[in-house]
Amino acid sequence: MSVIVPPGQSMGNSVSSTVTSLAATTFATLGVIRSSRIEDNPTMMSIDEQLRRAEAEKEESAQRTEQLEKEKQELADRAKKEQEKAQRAAQTVEELKKKKQQRLDNTRKEREAAQRAAQIADELQEQIERKEAEIKKILDAQKETEAKWKKGIRPVEWPSREEYEANKRRLYKEGKFHLAITGSSGSGKSSLVNAFRGVWDDDEGAAPTDIVETTSVVTPYPDPDPANPFIWFDVPGSGTISCPDWTYFNDQGLYIFDAIIILFNDCFTATDLAILQNCARYMIPAYIVRSKSDVHIDNLISKKRRSAGSKADPVKIAAEARKEYLATTQKTVNILLAKNDPPLPVQKVYAVTRDALTFIVQRDSEGLQGCTVLDEHMLLRDVLQDAYWRRSEKSVPLQPMILNA
Repeated sequence: MSVIVPPGQSMGNSVSSTVTSLAATTFATLGVIRSSRIEDNPTMMSIDEQLRRAEAEKEESAQRTEQLEKEKQELADRAKKEQEKAQRAAQTVEELKKKKQQRLDNTRKEREAAQRAAQIADELQEQIERKEAEIKKILDAQKETEAKWKKGIRPVEWPSREEYEANKRRLYKEGKFHLAITGSSGSGKSSLVNAFRGVWDDDEGAAPTDIVETTSVVTPYPDPDPANPFIWFDVPGSGTISCPDWTYFNDQGLYIFDAIIILFNDCFTATDLAILQNCARYMIPAYIVRSKSDVHIDNLISKKRRSAGSKADPVKIAAEARKEYLATTQKTVNILLAKNDPPLPVQKVYAVTRDALTFIVQRDSEGLQGCTVLDEHMLLRDVLQDAYWRRSEKSVPLQPMILNA
């Protein structure tokens, strides 16, 4: 991926120094990424460690339970023998009583022996009951441990070893940055995947796009430039698969990604919020992005022109529509984040257009001049910088923080 500093005009204005700075920063970051060694994914390392711990705890509990069961059986066998001894002693006592022989001393001794045997049997029974209680305590603790893995986003759960290994084989490739685009059906995920790769929807190798959701499984699309260690993933919309909102994250294997872009067009959904909460749990950078922003702004401009009449200043109307769109989008998402249970922190909403992002990646300054340029440069910069920080040899170790989160 390459980034340009567009020298042309956008919406009739010169490209600001801020955009120029963002583009330069993004290009510099890309150069650093190309020349750096990519470290292991900290989230996947954390899941590996968590699964190892869980399996060790499960094995230890199983061994302890087996030992206790063995001890319980031994006690039961001893109790049975003592009970049989007590019964035999009692029978002897009865026989001695019937014979009414002058063996009073022996009779007393046999009676005492029978009492002792009965007492021992009672004590052994108490030990058996204590062992049973201990076994129950271990099993309850094991169930509680398993339940803890399923606490969080209604709930957040660690993937099983089988699920984790299957998703790793299916999606993960060593030495690459894995970048996912999620969102509801019709939000424009496939088009955004193509834009990040610098290809148009009808180009060869582009992610297929359609009015109807075309993605049914998580699909990888490598960056066309071999120098860029990026794989972009088109993730099926939650409305097209049969899974609850709170299991969507693990079912799709989203924990393997270095960054997740949550794309929406009109509505920010419960699944989008669940993905955000899971990203926080796994410490995966997440970006809220609104698609088709040029269409939304054009609709606002048309509405304002009708209200203002023919004498209205079109440049002023366009500027007002742009400002209103960005502010309303951010405010709406902020409200939804605050209403979530638990509330999620406010974060920036990036407004983008497919065409502008594609031209930026293609380094086509001439094509960019006719586009509505919004937050595309900033989004590219933030995604690249965060991915590099997370996976470079100089990054802060995240694994302990993820495990303790």
